[in-house]
Amino acid sequence: MLRKFLIRTATVIIIVSCLGFLFVKTAKDAESEAYTIPREHLQNWTVVTNETREPQSAVLILRPPPTMPTMISQQIFLRRMEGLITPNMHGIPLLLRNEFDKAFATITSVSELATIAENIGLASEPLIPHCLGARHAGTIRANQIFFVLFESQTFNRFRKELGTLLETRGGQLNAYHATTLHPALVITASGNSLKDWSPTQPNPKEDCLAPLRIE
Repeated sequence: MLRKFLIRTATVIIIVSCLGFLFVKTAKDAESEAYTIPREHLQNWTVVTNETREPQSAVLILRPPPTMPTMISQQIFLRRMEGLITPNMHGIPLLLRNEFDKAFATITSVSELATIAENIGLASEPLIPHCLGARHAGTIRANQIFFVLFESQTFNRFRKELGTLLETRGGQLNAYHATTLHPALVITASGNSLKDWSPTQPNPKEDCLAPLRIE
C-alpha cells in the first residue's frame, strides 16, 4: 500500500514538474519571438528639452511619435499579462542632466545643444532598431525594464560633436565621455523598477530579449 502511494506521489511530482517546465519554456519562447514596429514610427522624431532636475534625467531627449512606445508596450503586455508602468516622458536621452551641469553649463546652453542635435540630423534620420531589451532592476528578479535598443551613427556623431565643442571652448574634458550613453528608449517596466533604471548601463546588447521586425 505504501509502495503504491509513493509511486503515485512520485508520478504526480514528475507530471507537475514537466508541466511547469513546459509552461516556463512556452513563456520564454513567446517573449523571444520578434516584436513588430511600423516603419513610419522610425521617422519624424523630435529633439526636445527637459526641465527635470534629477541627475540621471536628460536635458535633451529624442522623442518618438506618441503611438510608437504604446504599440510596443501593448505587445509586451499581451505576452506577459501583468501590470506595467510607463515613464512620464518617452524619449532617447541625448545628454544627461549631470553631464550638462558638470561639463557644459558654463560654456553653452541647452537650446544651443538642441540646435546642434537637429542640424546633425537626429530628428530627420530614420532610426534602426537593434532589439527589444529587458533588464532586471533591483533585488527582485520579477522587476524588469523593457527598452528598445537602436543603432544610430548620427547619435554617436552627435555625442562626439559635443566632445569637440567642449574641447574648443575650454570646458572640463574629464566631465564628459561620448560613449557613456547608448541610443535606448525605455518603453515600460514591471514592478517598481523604473526608479532603478540608469541610461548609462554597460553593454546593453547583452540584455536583448527579442528581435524587432519592421513592417
